[in-house]
Amino acid sequence: MTVLDPATTADALDVLSDVPLWTLTPSQWDTVTRDLGALAEAVQHKEAASARAVVDRLLLAEPSRVTPIGAEPAVPAPPPVRERIALLVHTLLGDGGDRRATGTR
Repeated sequence: MTVLDPATTADALDVLSDVPLWTLTPSQWDTVTRDLGALAEAVQHKEAASARAVVDRLLLAEPSRVTPIGAEPAVPAPPPVRERIALLVHTLLGDGGDRRATGTR
């Protein structure tokens, strides 16, 4: 069972399901990677407020549909990001859990 409140857990699972679909610049992926690490640490150490803050940052990291001219090229989620997301989802769902139990899509 996760230490997060149901709303934070639902938001975390929602954003974690969206992140692999994003295309970001390498520097943006670096930021997302750091945030995913911070979320894993917050969950591991049962720091609900820290986890909520990271989830909020991730929710704001969603890419813009407008790409400025001359911008660094966007790329899909790198494999380490996908692996970290899979581990976080497993941790958030707990043993034998599924997304239906949290009320998320």
